[in-house]
Amino acid sequence: MPVARGPKIDLRSAIILGVSGVLMAGLIGVFVLWLSSTGGVEVQLGDDEFEDLHTEDMAEEIAADGPILFSDVGGGSRDIYVNHLSEDVHEGWVAFAARQPGADRTCFLEWRADQELFVDPCDGTEIPADGGDLPHYGTYVEDDGERLVVDLNGVRSSTTTSPPR
Repeated sequence: MPVARGPKIDLRSAIILGVSGVLMAGLIGVFVLWLSSTGGVEVQLGDDEFEDLHTEDMAEEIAADGPILFSDVGGGSRDIYVNHLSEDVHEGWVAFAARQPGADRTCFLEWRADQELFVDPCDGTEIPADGGDLPHYGTYVEDDGERLVVDLNGVRSSTTTSPPR
């Protein structure tokens, strides 16, 4: 049984379609390059603040199990520990890098509850409970002491206990 032929393709239409596709792809490429060179494209994965961290719950968890590790699943560069160093849930909050600057991502600091300090598993360095000289992020308490906010906008040399103005 003979096989039926499909519709006949006009060579002129095929050339016009091909050239149009190439031109469109080129225009899209030029547009993307222009946007990236003018700063019009900004990729941001995640928020610049941790919010809705209930102070009493966090303080109880830290007292029972030690500082809380928050891994940066978006970019991998801002893994932090949050620790509470006071009897008062309104004060004593610190947030700092979870590994030493330049350290591999496998070198998360390990909490040693019996010594109340961190140890770098890769080189054995001991770090105090407040994060010592590691990069710190601002912390403040809102909603009459109910909510802890960790500000990841930039590294700070110290922490705060009141919202930024």
